Amino acid sequence: MLTRALNLDVHLNWQHYKQIGLVDPEVPLLSLYDDLMGISEGESLLPAKVAYDEGWKSIDVPNTLVPHQRVRHPNGEMRLYIVWRDSGRTVLDYINYFFGGKKIQRDKFNRFGQLAISQYLGERGRVVKEDYYTPTGQRCLTRFFDENQKIVLIQCFDVKTGAYQCFDNEDALVAEWLIRKFGESEGNTFLIDKNRSWVQPLGRLSQKTPQRLISIIHSHHIRAASTDLMKGALNSNYVDVLTGKVKVDRCVVLTSQQQQDIQKRFVGMEYDLACIPHAQEASGDRAIKRDKDLLVALWLGCRQKSVLRTWCTL
Repeated sequence: MLTRALNLDVHLNWQHYKQIGLVDPEVPLLSLYDDLMGISEGESLLPAKVAYDEGWKSIDVPNTLVPHQRVRHPNGEMRLYIVWRDSGRTVLDYINYFFGGKKIQRDKFNRFGQLAISQYLGERGRVVKEDYYTPTGQRCLTRFFDENQKIVLIQCFDVKTGAYQCFDNEDALVAEWLIRKFGESEGNTFLIDKNRSWVQPLGRLSQKTPQRLISIIHSHHIRAASTDLMKGALNSNYVDVLTGKVKVDRCVVLTSQQQQDIQKRFVGMEYDLACIPHAQEASGDRAIKRDKDLLVALWLGCRQKSVLRTWCTL
């Protein structure tokens, strides 16, 4: 499993999925940012410690699952907000830094408690720049953002060779990472579950070293169900694949009707089309006895803005 998502707990989550049976224990996870930062090396190192002047006052925040602390300057202003991963306060999760009542910086720590990311904040808490560190404290990446939180530059520092590279966007960084990992071997098979994130970088890898790319199309390949199937605007997630801009070996769709629609519109395309419907467990008894007029709607959500709210109908 490959992921380019920036999630310092991704390996902890993956291990949890294995423990509860959602993931085969033999399936490894390779994470872009974990790999670039070499986070696994932190397992044998001591976690970072937090220190501040003796005159500053630490106050525990009540009713939290793990310890939270507010640290105030002698003038009464809060300067640090510290969150730990464990009740023993040995492994840090993150630290927010304040000045003049505003949050100016956030430090995030990896799963072993070493500093991983320092974020520098501008107006309204927007991230201006991020520095990434190895568990031994060497800077390996820097990302710069515009006022819309779009990445405008990524600097990459190879801590082993000292080589410097820079990229205009994350896709370019991902492509370079893939070439490092798989550029010496051809014929690997990549199932592309998230086309927007992986089609372009994998396409660049395949141009260098031939690979087998299989794109999974999960939804409508046009922007709206009522749009003309032959001329309507395409879903941006699948434009590069369906038009042949990025060469893939096969596209997998959910229904035979969608397979026919794509074949009619994109005559002569080099990729194969296959239909694999959603899996479902069905028994004769359930199929006969179920209430056809019953609809169950579930809303899965969270107060955190970063979590997407999802509708699921059964």
